[in-house]
Amino acid sequence: MSLGGGIAVAIVVLAGLAFTDTSVPILAGLATAFAVGLIDDARKAQHGGLRWQWKLAGQFLAAAFVLFERPEASAVLWLVVCMNAWNFLDNTDGVLLGTGLGALVPVALLCGHIPSLVVATTLLAFTPFQWPRARIYFGDSGSHTIGFAIGWFAIDLFPTVGPAAFMALHFVAHADMWQVVAVRVIQGIPPWRGDRRHLAHRLQRWILVPAIGPIFLAAQAAIAVLVLLVLTTRQ
Repeated sequence: MSLGGGIAVAIVVLAGLAFTDTSVPILAGLATAFAVGLIDDARKAQHGGLRWQWKLAGQFLAAAFVLFERPEASAVLWLVVCMNAWNFLDNTDGVLLGTGLGALVPVALLCGHIPSLVVATTLLAFTPFQWPRARIYFGDSGSHTIGFAIGWFAIDLFPTVGPAAFMALHFVAHADMWQVVAVRVIQGIPPWRGDRRHLAHRLQRWILVPAIGPIFLAAQAAIAVLVLLVLTTRQ
């Protein structure tokens, strides 16, 4: 299984954002998030991945760079949650990619948010390799990069869009993570242990056509953002 997609995504995203108004500390945080995911991917191929304590510490280290832009501890915690939510979401071919596109395209086009356009364009370029059947995989390196980036976009958009940006951009990713974590905890299963209780897996069982699941979740992500933008415009 090739995880080169995560490396390629990170390189393109970092290079693209470097030409926007994204600050150096945020780029450093993105690079650190990518590095944490890449180390985890490399160890999974040999030893079963990083211990969750080390992985979480690396995520906090990456998120700490946001303090140069937003000196609030809540911003650090938010980015850590986002990295994990999008990492959880990368469980089926095309799901992370489709959900990211659904969330970012409306923001990029309707708000003129150039960093969102950079990441959306990157994801769009990888669509033939990820959907309907993946030939390359994002792995933790790719999902950490995307999760950090979209987490930061919610913070960046807060002054213009308001607090709803935090959940609208991440509606599907957070809904997936929190429901699957709740089920695992209730059943006495460690939250980080993988299974097939994710939203995409449920859709596969209901729809029976795996390729449709990412489209459905992408549509849900887009609807959440569009509703946010409509409500914000009316205020």
